[in-house]
This record gives sequence, structure tokens and C-alpha cells, in this order.
Amino acid sequence: MKSILVASDLSSRSKPAVQRAVQLAEGSGAALCVLHVVEDDLLEDRMRHEIRSAEDYLTDQVAGFGKPPACDVAVAMGHAFHVIGE
Repeated sequence: MKSILVASDLSSRSKPAVQRAVQLAEGSGAALCVLHVVEDDLLEDRMRHEIRSAEDYLTDQVAGFGKPPACDVAVAMGHAFHVIGE
């Protein structure tokens, strides 16, 4: 396994998926990308706030699980279904 993508909606239900992805990345040496998608129908100021909040939350969450060496936290804008698939 070379890379792992885990998507999070920042809910408590996503936490075990992120934790497992971190474990898999650490065990296999795979690069990890933790992705959250912010819907693009928000006002610009609100969207910037949502992006910063999501980045901070996911960075802290991943660090709490033992951040693998090759780990990126990405927050994208759009419709989650389409962005995750891309």
C-alpha cells in the first residue's frame, strides 16, 4: 500500500476511521491524506473559518493518534461526493 485517503465529516463516527487510517499508514509506511470537504455554498468569511477550523481539528486529531511521517490534512471546497471521488 502506497497511499491511504480517509475522509472525515468531523463527526464522532469519523474518528475511528481516521484512527484506523493512521494505524494502517504507520504499519505499512504508506502516505496518509486526511480529507474534509466544506460545502461551497457558504459566505466567503464563513468558508474561511470552516476551513481553518477543520484543518486545526483534523491536525490535532491525527497527532493524537500518532501522526505518521507522511501525512497531509486537506480541506477542499465543493460537494463531498464529487470531491472525495476525484
